[in-house]
Amino acid sequence: MPLTSTIPSALNHTLRSALPNDTKVRFACATDMTPEGMLGESMLLVTTRYLVTTSKTGDLWQILHRVPLSDISQIRVEPLIGASALVLTVKGQLLRVLRYSYASAQDMSEGVESLVHLIGKEHGEEDHTSVHEEPAPDWSSRAAHIRTFRRLWSFCKPHKRSLSLAILVTISSSAIDLLPPYLTMIMVDEVLTDPSHYGWLALLVLVLAASRFLHTGITILSGRMLAVLGDRLAFDARSELFHVLQLLPIKYYDAQQTGGLMARIARDAKSIHYFWIDFAPAVIQQGLLVFGMTAVLFYLNWELAYLVMIPIPAIIFASVKIKTYLTWFYGRSSDSWATFFDRVNDALAGIRVVKIFA
Repeated sequence: MPLTSTIPSALNHTLRSALPNDTKVRFACATDMTPEGMLGESMLLVTTRYLVTTSKTGDLWQILHRVPLSDISQIRVEPLIGASALVLTVKGQLLRVLRYSYASAQDMSEGVESLVHLIGKEHGEEDHTSVHEEPAPDWSSRAAHIRTFRRLWSFCKPHKRSLSLAILVTISSSAIDLLPPYLTMIMVDEVLTDPSHYGWLALLVLVLAASRFLHTGITILSGRMLAVLGDRLAFDARSELFHVLQLLPIKYYDAQQTGGLMARIARDAKSIHYFWIDFAPAVIQQGLLVFGMTAVLFYLNWELAYLVMIPIPAIIFASVKIKTYLTWFYGRSSDSWATFFDRVNDALAGIRVVKIFA
C-alpha cells in the first residue's frame, strides 16, 4: 500500500488507547511481513510525535514499538535474504522495528525517505562509527556446553511427552539389567553349593531367560522411540536453521563458505539425531547401571566395593585429558567436512558451465 494517512478503524481504535489524544497520523505504510520474518500484515505509522509499528494477529492490531521521533538519531535499511529490515538508532541503541519483502520495497522506500526528511537528512546518512567486535566464544568451555544443552532442550519442549516416555522405557531397561547379576549370585552362592536347593535351579534359569528377553524387547522399543524422536528433533533444528539463514544479512554470507553452511544443515543438525539414538540411551543405561551396581556392592560387601572404586580417580583423570584431544579432533573433523561440502558445491556448480563451453 502506498503512503497514506488513512488507517483501518480497528487500528485507529488501538492507537487512540495507546497514544495521546492530540496525536495525528502524518503518513502510514503497510508491509507484508511480521517482525519475526513470517508472512503477515504489519504497518508503519508516523505521527506528529512518534514512530509506531503495529502487527495484526487475527482481527486485532498490536502495537510493537512506539519510539519518539526526537530519540531517533539514524535511520537505515538493512538488506536481508529475500527481505529488508528498517533499523533505527534510538539513544545509541540499534532497534530493528520492521521487516518487509521485496514486494513492499518500493512503498517502504517512500516511507523511509519521508521519515528521513521529517527527522532530518543527517539521520539517514551512513554510520561510520567503529563497531566493537566481541571475541569469538570458546565453544569448548563449560558455559558454552550449558548454552548448547539449553538450546537442545528448547527443541525438546514440543516433544516432552514422547521424550518422557522414551526415557522411562530406557530406565526400565536399565533396571531390568540389574536383575541377572543378582540372580547369578543367588545361583552360585546358595543353589549350586547346597544340593537341597537344586530344585530352584530351573526356576532361576527360567527367570534369567525371561529377564533377558524382556530386556531385549524393551531395548528395541526404546531404540525405536528414540529414533523417531531424534528424526523429529533433527527436522525441527534444520527447519529453524534454514529459517534463520534466510533472515541473515548479505554480509554474513560474504564472510562464510557455502560448504560450511551446507555442513551445518546436512551434518551438524543430524548430530541431534545421533545424540538421541546413541549418546542419550548409553548415558542413561550405563549411568543407572553404575549407580545400581555400586549400591549393590556396598550392600553386599562394602570392603570389596572400596577396592573396586580404587581405579576411578585414574579413569576420571584420563577422561579429562582425552577430552581435550577429542575436542580438537572433532573441530578438525567439522572443518574438514565444511571444506568437503564447499568443494563439492563448487564442482557441481561448475559442471554446467564447463559442459556449456566444452
